[in-house]
Amino acid sequence: MFNTLYSKLALALTIVLALVGAVFGSFSWYVGKQHADLVVQTFNRDLAANLILERKLIDNGELNEATLKETFDEYMAINPSIEIYLLNNAGQIVSHSAPPEKVVRTSVSLIPIREFLENQEYKPVVGDDPRNRERGKAFSVAPVNINSGMFGYLYVVLRGEAYDNVARTLEQQYLVKLGFQVLTMSLLVGLVAGLMILWRVTRRLRRLTLEIDRFLPQDQLVPASPGPNQGDEVKRLSLAFENMSNRISDQIRSLEQNDRKRRDLVANISHDLRTPITAILGYLETLKARAALASESELHDYVQTALRNASRMSKMIEELFELAKLEAGAAAPVMESISITDLVQDVVHQQGVLAKQNNIALSMEVPAYLPLVKADTGMIHRVLENLITNAINHLERAGEVVVCLERQADYINVSVWDSGKCIPQSEVTRLFDRFYQGDERDEREMGAGLGLSIAQQILTLHDTSIKVGDGRSGGKAFTFKLPVVPSTVCDNSAR
Repeated sequence: MFNTLYSKLALALTIVLALVGAVFGSFSWYVGKQHADLVVQTFNRDLAANLILERKLIDNGELNEATLKETFDEYMAINPSIEIYLLNNAGQIVSHSAPPEKVVRTSVSLIPIREFLENQEYKPVVGDDPRNRERGKAFSVAPVNINSGMFGYLYVVLRGEAYDNVARTLEQQYLVKLGFQVLTMSLLVGLVAGLMILWRVTRRLRRLTLEIDRFLPQDQLVPASPGPNQGDEVKRLSLAFENMSNRISDQIRSLEQNDRKRRDLVANISHDLRTPITAILGYLETLKARAALASESELHDYVQTALRNASRMSKMIEELFELAKLEAGAAAPVMESISITDLVQDVVHQQGVLAKQNNIALSMEVPAYLPLVKADTGMIHRVLENLITNAINHLERAGEVVVCLERQADYINVSVWDSGKCIPQSEVTRLFDRFYQGDERDEREMGAGLGLSIAQQILTLHDTSIKVGDGRSGGKAFTFKLPVVPSTVCDNSAR
């Protein structure tokens, strides 16, 4: 439920606002009570002294108890919110206006009374409430003096029990409800405003994550809706940044690798082109110098050697252009339904001359019935030609090369097997690098090590690839597959 940063921040904001509301409500109630006590105490500060003077509680130096009782009864009727108590010098209650059964204290602390009489500042002083042992009340007090000396104090509780009952009723019915409604509305407004701000803030994080995702491949994208174990927006942003960092590191390594390949390419092209050019120039210069002295057969040999090297250089340049076009995507395959059996037979027949010259047995193994396949005729012809030529040129004399076709479900496996040595595993990954020709390059090899690279690029355009493995009875095999065309079968039994 709280997997997103927004939901977590929203929950935190709600809790904080609730705590702020509780603290503010408690503080407002406390300050309001203090303010009310200060106002009523300041307003009635001289009430006790005025009662003594106006009601003539002291008559001829003596306490007029009849007037005192009359004052108790009259003030309880006129203003039931106040309670009047007569205290002696020790703070003990001598007489009071409250019902006897309501008074639970027998004495009142003199400390707040002395503080009140000495207090010159505007701050509330709370004294004991004779009707309650747990809480204090704002009061007014004045000393009562008679001829024989100080008798005690006239102690007036300004907000007595009757006031508390009325105030409690009003708080429950109106004030607390109104204050709670105002506080709740304020908190809700703050919560809505805070949630909107948080939404805008977290939206930037989500947008930043999406921007980072644009640089990543599909398999590295961070899910837009995080799951229970995928964390919030910050976690997703961290994952996206980590993926982007890894992606950039991979791209840097790829650029460095491509730069090395570029340097190797320039070096290999320079080397492979220098050899035939040097041979051509050498034989042409020899031909020029010995034209008048050499025999006809020698002149013929010079010309043939120069032509072979020119042919080799021409083939190398054609392969370079062909590979460049394939890698640039400039050569798109034209897919059509073709007979792979006929195509293999044509290539085998064409390469038979080269195989015979090198004393290599070239053959094909084709099942009686095979369906048509979907492919580009010219490109697959080029793949087969390159694989067979590569096998012949890397075989010792009297070796064997076999092209095998095999039906496998919805595709046909095409394998070119030769009886040569197995390829070390350390070299398998390098076979399709440009200009790589292995450590056992035969002198008969007239190419530049681009044949397998071209074959791989062509098959990539056909959404397939070449696999290298061990052949039957030793040797090595290059295998790729082509999709069949449904409901098509060719009879190859005559072949």
